[in-house]
Amino acid sequence: ASMGGRESLVTGLNHLDRFAWIGAFSAGGLNTNFVAQFPSLDSGVNQKLGLLWISCGRDDRLIDSNQQLCRWLDSKGVRYKWLETEGEHSVRVWRRNLASFASLLFLDKKTPRLQINQRRRVLGSPSTEAATCWSQIAGMTLRARFRRAESLPPLLLD
Repeated sequence: ASMGGRESLVTGLNHLDRFAWIGAFSAGGLNTNFVAQFPSLDSGVNQKLGLLWISCGRDDRLIDSNQQLCRWLDSKGVRYKWLETEGEHSVRVWRRNLASFASLLFLDKKTPRLQINQRRRVLGSPSTEAATCWSQIAGMTLRARFRRAESLPPLLLD
């Protein structure tokens, strides 16, 4: 989320040989010179992407830059999933977005699998897959946090 969302976009979209599922929640610090940040991005990346997820709260100060990125992706023919929710720049919004994002990971068997160390890795349950993918993309271990999020009352996830 936030600056990590930007890092997920920059790292993931510029290294599609390693990342097929990319999630950015309230991406902060986006430079509006998208051509310079993503020089090789065009509709050809759709064959490599399993999912490009971009989300932001309506009251988040970063919504304009995230929407601008989406318009630029449209102009390039890049497919993505946009989710605009109620809320501001907060953990509550990101927790809901993570639950929505994780439920879409690895559903389509035709999309490329996340490759780690130049070999295909078969991942376990959807919860484990989401946590593993997210930790690879964001560069952090999220397994424990994801397990805790599954046990939270629905009010906190909704």
